[in-house]
Amino acid sequence: MQKNIYFRICGEIYIVDLEQTICFKADEQHYTHVYYESGAHYVIPFGLSAVETDISENTEYRRYFIRSGRNYILNTKYIFHIDTIKQVVMIYDRHGATHAINLPKYALKNLIRSFNCRKKMNDNS
Repeated sequence: MQKNIYFRICGEIYIVDLEQTICFKADEQHYTHVYYESGAHYVIPFGLSAVETDISENTEYRRYFIRSGRNYILNTKYIFHIDTIKQVVMIYDRHGATHAINLPKYALKNLIRSFNCRKKMNDNS
């Protein structure tokens, strides 16, 4: 089972542990921020599309990661709440801290669809 993805550039290597990763966030200069469940955070000099490509080639962990909007790739194992009205997805880390990520409504609706959950009907009909 391959839990790491590797990014090589000019005599350097960046190793990302997918098992520990909560999310990836793009910035404006074609870098990607990596957030771990431990609270660790670092930046790699690769765009989010390169990260997305490497994740998609990882047969074990690709099912947990989903691109959400232009700026995020989220690990669905850490999501506990999605609110399309407030336009926020809530994730947690190993320390019990929660983190709010603001996303556009269309990205949140796609994220909800990816969970394949049944809609709960209101009994007041």
